[in-house]
Amino acid sequence: MSVILALIIAFIPWVKALFVTSSHTPHIRQAPDDQPALSFIMDFTGYVGAASVPFGLLLLGATLGRLKLKKLYPGFWKSAALLVILRQCVMPIFGVLWCDRLVKAGWLSWENDKMLLFVIVIDWALPTMTTIIYFTASYTPVDATETVQIDCVSFFLMLQYPLLVVSLPFLVTYFLKVQMKM
Repeated sequence: MSVILALIIAFIPWVKALFVTSSHTPHIRQAPDDQPALSFIMDFTGYVGAASVPFGLLLLGATLGRLKLKKLYPGFWKSAALLVILRQCVMPIFGVLWCDRLVKAGWLSWENDKMLLFVIVIDWALPTMTTIIYFTASYTPVDATETVQIDCVSFFLMLQYPLLVVSLPFLVTYFLKVQMKM
């Protein structure tokens, strides 16, 4: 809903002028502080938005801190291990190939877009989003006696980080030395 509301505000010049001033917005009377009338909403959302990353890390730490691996589905460790190997070892190869294809297609260049290519390849090597633990934890009842789903999610996430210690430095070294020739 917020994206739809933001698009509506952005595409109607008179409404957009209530929040920000630019060369594309009509001139309307400003508030007493020479700012648009609703600019305080932009300030508030910027202030609250800056706290979203630390707040998310606090939630993740609190959720992981109270987890206890009591029970997993039978054979879950095999599928989790396979998914972790695919995610941490195979996906970075696709990332390197994707960056190479972007350069060969002419969309990016090794000379001008080094940092962008580096960020793209790093994104292919990062672990699964930790938002899955937020969703699983939020949909688990507070008084639940069996929390097999959250145990499985936490087990899956905890398998990824030890392998990340090996796979990410290997990818970064390969990409810098071989692909970027630094």
